[in-house]
Amino acid sequence: MSRFLRARALGAAIVASVAVGGCSDPTVTPAAAPPLAPSRDVVIPGDTGTVVAIARVSLPSTTLTIGARPVLLRTTVISKIASFFVFRVRARVLENQQAYTAFEVPIPCGEGQVTCTFATSLALPAGVVSGPAQLELQVINSALNTLVQRLLVPITLVGNPPTINALTVSADTVVIGGSTTRYTATLKNPESSRPNMIVSGNIRQNPALRAAGDALVQCGGGAGVLPTGSCTVSNPIVASNSGGGTALVPGSATFELQLRDTFTGVVFDTKTVAITLVSSTPTIAALTLSTDTLVIGSSSVPYTATLRNPGPSLSNVRILSSITQGTTSRAGAGLVINCGSGSGVLPTAICTVSGVAVASNFTSGSGTLEPGGAIFSLQLVDANGKILDTTFVKVILTSPGPADPVDGL
Repeated sequence: MSRFLRARALGAAIVASVAVGGCSDPTVTPAAAPPLAPSRDVVIPGDTGTVVAIARVSLPSTTLTIGARPVLLRTTVISKIASFFVFRVRARVLENQQAYTAFEVPIPCGEGQVTCTFATSLALPAGVVSGPAQLELQVINSALNTLVQRLLVPITLVGNPPTINALTVSADTVVIGGSTTRYTATLKNPESSRPNMIVSGNIRQNPALRAAGDALVQCGGGAGVLPTGSCTVSNPIVASNSGGGTALVPGSATFELQLRDTFTGVVFDTKTVAITLVSSTPTIAALTLSTDTLVIGSSSVPYTATLRNPGPSLSNVRILSSITQGTTSRAGAGLVINCGSGSGVLPTAICTVSGVAVASNFTSGSGTLEPGGAIFSLQLVDANGKILDTTFVKVILTSPGPADPVDGL
């Protein structure tokens, strides 16, 4: 009988024995795999319930170095049919939803044997990268091209993991609830291309820890793919108090960026940079009058006010003014702001507006203004009448001068 026909017949006999008796072929009852000689190897037992099965494997360590010399993998296989003639063992590394074949060899024992121990050189295949993985060992029936057994061994691959080489921010201030600050990070990957990679931002301000935005790596090789070499990514820093937890407040904080594998959860590198958190509420940054002397009931005095809005653009914003002197308070001239984006629109920017200050006892309010010291105040008010900010300057009130004399009188 030819070698091929013998193999087919043996394969068919195996299928028949499994169909009739499951895994309890009465022809042979193999003894337990003999003990290995004393060794420092890591030994992993297998499930021996199949007709031909890997009883155990051993290797020097479950931590394997990429690019290093191959390691020796010792495999013990047992057979319930006293033959290994049509069987082979395949080894693959499973990582990031990919399978990389390391070797595929026939079991080097023939008919009449129930136990076979052999050694194979295991070299990590091209394409694997640092991180957790699995070494998959398969027993395959070559005659029928079927999978007989599968054994998974957890391993860790080490080498040159990707790093964040540099991290900078476009400004050292980050607005809570309305940031326009961006970060730029330089990523370096000395190994093979990696899928499922993200950059994950956090803001730390003890005791607060807030997510500041996750983004898939975009380096030109597809979303989430970190290619070999260097690439630069840039994304906004999001400072938000939405959701529960300790709130961020204006003051010193730290922006933290992680380079992470979303599939395995492994964090490869972390970089930090100091930032200052500021409120998103608009403010009146400066107020200047052309003179600090106002004449009661007389002409107005020009002023300029600098408005700062670090948050989102607002509509229907106006300025209210008043003169206060002790318990006396009188309204001044109002103003609908115009910062170049339309009437009443306060953009995300710094802008300067102009108005006039008046001191009058005929405007709305109470009490009587008299010569002497007083306070000129401005209020920045939103569309709902909420006072966003208030500022003031000291002024001097004077009474109108005597009327000019008429000639001839």
